[in-house]
Amino acid sequence: MGDLEDPLAPAQRNYLDTLAHDTWRFFEHVVGPDDNHLPPDNLQLEPQPTLAHRTSPTNIGMYLLAACCAREFRWIDTGGLLARLMATLDTVGRMQKHNGHLFNWYNTQTLKPLPPDYVSSVDSGNFAGHLVTVAQACRAFAAEEGCQPHEAPALEALAQRCDALHDGMDFSGLYDAKRHLFHIGLRVEENVLDASYYDLLASESRLLSFLAIAKGDVPRRHWMALGRPFLLVGFQPSLKSWSGSMFEYLMPALVMTEPTDGLLQVANAAAIAEQQAFGRAQNMPWGVSESAYFAQDHSLAYQYSPFGVPRLALRRTPPTDRVVAPYATLMAAPFAPAAAVLNLQRLEALGARGEFGFLDAVDFTTSRQAQGQDFTVVRNFMAHHQGMSLVALCNVLCADAPRRWFGSAALVQAHEALLHERTPRQIIGSADPRTPPEPSQAELAPLFQPRVVDPTGPGFQPTHLLSNGRYTVALRANGAGVSRWRAFNVTRWRDDPLRDSYGTFFYVRDIDKDGGHSELTSLTALPAPGGDWHYRTRFLADQVQFDATGPGLQVRTTVLISPEDDTELRNITLHNSGDETRTLELVSYFEPVLSNPKADEAHPAFANLFVESRWEPTWRALLLSRKPRLHGDAVVAAVHFLASVDANVLSIDCMTDRRAFIGRNRTLADPVLDPQPLTAQGKQVNGLDPIACLRVRLSIAPGTTARLSFATAADESIEALMPSIDRYLQPMHVERATRMAATLAQVRLRDLSIAPAQTLALQDLTTILT
Repeated sequence: MGDLEDPLAPAQRNYLDTLAHDTWRFFEHVVGPDDNHLPPDNLQLEPQPTLAHRTSPTNIGMYLLAACCAREFRWIDTGGLLARLMATLDTVGRMQKHNGHLFNWYNTQTLKPLPPDYVSSVDSGNFAGHLVTVAQACRAFAAEEGCQPHEAPALEALAQRCDALHDGMDFSGLYDAKRHLFHIGLRVEENVLDASYYDLLASESRLLSFLAIAKGDVPRRHWMALGRPFLLVGFQPSLKSWSGSMFEYLMPALVMTEPTDGLLQVANAAAIAEQQAFGRAQNMPWGVSESAYFAQDHSLAYQYSPFGVPRLALRRTPPTDRVVAPYATLMAAPFAPAAAVLNLQRLEALGARGEFGFLDAVDFTTSRQAQGQDFTVVRNFMAHHQGMSLVALCNVLCADAPRRWFGSAALVQAHEALLHERTPRQIIGSADPRTPPEPSQAELAPLFQPRVVDPTGPGFQPTHLLSNGRYTVALRANGAGVSRWRAFNVTRWRDDPLRDSYGTFFYVRDIDKDGGHSELTSLTALPAPGGDWHYRTRFLADQVQFDATGPGLQVRTTVLISPEDDTELRNITLHNSGDETRTLELVSYFEPVLSNPKADEAHPAFANLFVESRWEPTWRALLLSRKPRLHGDAVVAAVHFLASVDANVLSIDCMTDRRAFIGRNRTLADPVLDPQPLTAQGKQVNGLDPIACLRVRLSIAPGTTARLSFATAADESIEALMPSIDRYLQPMHVERATRMAATLAQVRLRDLSIAPAQTLALQDLTTILT
């Protein structure tokens, strides 16, 4: 271990041992025949577990080395190791190459290179270095006591295959003999080398440089051509890297032994110290490196970027980026094991540990957080980060086994003098990057800035649009609005901002023990505001929140649309802040249209004649459909139902007759709720004026909260709606839709570069357009 003065306590060693085994189980889970025994690039857990069926030379090399580490830990036997290595190397033998080099990316299922054909210098260097290490690991296992007679020749054969693969890589074609530096890579189809170079010693390309010299592909002069910009960390010298990431300093050290008190060992230890200081200054765990972060593209895949510590970086690091990668701490564990364990436990307390070890990152960047949230765990596993974590833990727990394997190779021993570079006694520190200006409030502000609106205020009311591209809801701050599916209105709407008399509304009233009741009060500022109630509306990117506070009752109604299906969710939370148990009746209401809005405006009474309803008490669902008036007319169906419930529900019923709901000479401001007319068979009668209304009676104890989700979905038929009903009766799917809506809103805002001020202007403009 690099830091003998930092020993591990038995409990800490057990913690790391369990973590190492969990990390290995990632490869057991994802590597198999479906991907030709290659490691898929990553496993993303949200919105649903998804494997990225692509891989790189670094991924392959890290997996091969991880399998050797699993054998060293005795999680697999020699036969299991042989099976895994042979299967993967057989696949590598079938893959298209260029001058012995694998291309940068392959489809793991077809084995075709992903365009454009590209050879990455550092990826090839990593793969070659790991092949050397794996070959020597096989020889070490063959020399162990207890190795079966038939296993030793098989291990030696595998070692020779690894040697042949890395011997066949010609690195001279990636080298600039005039600058004595490696190009970043080669664009194969154009036969053009990149104009940029790897020119720093503190770089992940250090392993490439060492091996290329050891193989004789490039001269030793290349090593001295690598830049060594110094800086002081306290009183310790260190080297600057390009982005200041842990990956640049410590990835080569996973297999290369760097002599104690030599330049590389001292520089790496100082870089870890600076990483720790940066974490303390930012009041977050330490360990910054390239990783995924909490931003997603249109496929909902997490984005990836090189993050670093500003003082260690030559490039100018954005001051607002604050992303911590747990694998960076694991890579530092061979240098500072006890400090690493403490930091890992801190990350675990934040929820950063999963089934296969630590998740890829914890994003503290303010602008990417939801309202009231300090950080977000990026829930995916990257194959090469898992591999690096496992190899680092093998170094800590198995007496530097991966380093011993690499160091035992003859070509490594012949050139290890390159690593014995002394630390200069006096250094001239390179200038730190100019301190960037303090980020503005706009840069720090989250994209999810809520707009708080007083719905009872005079004047112009903004309108918020929620949509998944097919199902759309337009909402005023006072609660009025319209739901649309494709070209059809689900609910009735008239463009009249002075009255705003249409929408999906919710009412609440107290029920006495003797069956009496109080007046109905709406949960939004329209249509029946309570005299002593207070209302507030918040527009967020992914939802609208209506807050209502009355005597002893606090209510929040959250409206959102599921990105995955055409379902509108209205989640209602009622908190009894009084001293007595209350029996309440919660009532929903809207007028179903299910037709083209122009047809409904032209003759609403005629349009109502074709709307049919059916109550299904077992599903808590009111099914609505429109009979086609002419042959070939579009058929539209909808359902309004009580989805997941976390409350003491006493009864659920429905109403479908508007006349019975509102009463004679009344309005939605003071509905009467007369008994629903029934047929002789006890079924609800539509009447000539259909509505969709659910009546839920519930009991709420003092100081407790009831949560109910009302859903409205639309499709081409009642049968097509059945899966949605079944899905949202389960609370987990309501929670999933909430998370997905937030994610999709973030993707859209970032992709469209819509600033918060522009969002406000669009909401004002939408009132005019709708």
